[in-house]
Amino acid sequence: MSPLSAEIRRWPVVAARQSLPDGGLRLRLWLEPDLVWFAGHFPEAPLLPGVAQLHIALHLATTELGLQGEFAGMEVIKFQQPLRPGQHVELDLCWEPTRQRLLFTYRLDEAQASSGRVRLC
Repeated sequence: MSPLSAEIRRWPVVAARQSLPDGGLRLRLWLEPDLVWFAGHFPEAPLLPGVAQLHIALHLATTELGLQGEFAGMEVIKFQQPLRPGQHVELDLCWEPTRQRLLFTYRLDEAQASSGRVRLC
């Protein structure tokens, strides 16, 4: 199969789902090495770019929580540990309807890898 006809993988595999007490959702994700986000970022030591982490969190909030709306901005974004191909990570998603914002946190084991808030309109 040629590279042009190969399926482009944008989304990580959701290996498990767990409801959180605050009404949020915890997803266990597998970051497949062939995700498009890893291509060229960086060839010697690939990592999941921050913009991809935001995009994936928004996509999964839409598909898993049924959120609707357009991106309206972000707040307090922190990237503390790189996310690499082949890792299992946990992603917590929590929707605050009164503030129209999504809180997300990626974790590697128990350590926080990144977090932030995204406003929708």
